[in-house]
Amino acid sequence: MRLKSGAEGIYGRQPQANRSALSLTPLIDVVFILLLFFILVTSSERWQSLRIDTATSAGAETADLAPSVLWLTPDAMLFDDREVTTEALALTLRRQLALKPTLRLVVQTDDGVPVQRLVAVLDQLRQTGLADIRLVRRAVQ
Repeated sequence: MRLKSGAEGIYGRQPQANRSALSLTPLIDVVFILLLFFILVTSSERWQSLRIDTATSAGAETADLAPSVLWLTPDAMLFDDREVTTEALALTLRRQLALKPTLRLVVQTDDGVPVQRLVAVLDQLRQTGLADIRLVRRAVQ
């Protein structure tokens, strides 16, 4: 009996020396197509930040510096104890800013106010030109 050498295959044939090499070109093409897809699909919207100052104390205000208060609830928006819409609030604040450029506003929120609604209101307030906006969460009693 003759021993087979390690270079021969199971059936006595020589292994193929001219195997086709695995090409990476299709893989690279797919990667670049995916990269192009994600670049085009990604939103090019510019993110803006909102500067929010939190009030440190509620009772140390003088009558001259007392801020206006905007209550934001899940169902309504109250500005100085009057229910307002977003458009009416913007108009009122622009009028007050014309009379008093150092106007301060404290935004108080209740539990259950969606973050998207709060951000939309803060964005509207920023667009009115109001510089001093403070955000306060109503204390749970």
